[in-house]
This record gives sequence, C-alpha cells and structure tokens, in this order.
Amino acid sequence: MSTLLIDLEGHELKQEEVELLEHPLVAGLILFTRNFYDRQQVQALIKSIRQRVKKPLLIKKVVACNVSVKGSLSSLQCKLLRH
Repeated sequence: MSTLLIDLEGHELKQEEVELLEHPLVAGLILFTRNFYDRQQVQALIKSIRQRVKKPLLIKKVVACNVSVKGSLSSLQCKLLRH
C-alpha cells in the first residue's frame, strides 16, 4: 500500500485538513514557505497539528526547490528539513 505526503493551504490548520491528515493513507505533511512566516508561528502550527491530528505524522519543511525541464519531462527537487 502506498502512502502520501500532503500540504496545507495557509498559515493555520483547517478542520478539513485535519480530516485529510487523519486518512489512513496519509503518512505526513510538507510545510512550504506559504505555511509559515517566522519560527514562532511555525512552531505553533506544528504544535496545533500534533494536538489535533491523533496519529503520528512525518512533518517536513521545504527550504528550497529547483524545477528542471527537459523536453516534455519536468522534475522538482526540494531540500527538506525534518521537524
């Protein structure tokens, strides 16, 4: 069975996102720069996620991404930090 990493829409966790994160196929979460603006806020967001989602999750923060396009193929490489 495959598992998924998903992302959030904004700076705060929505109830719909809690429900998605609790889905059995979701193993974790990627936080992009659109999800945080400073260290204190991202710590509060992660605390909220841990309190509201009742299962262990892998949480990664994206610090840089590169997109490369070769013909009709494209790839996305991101440097992630584990939290």
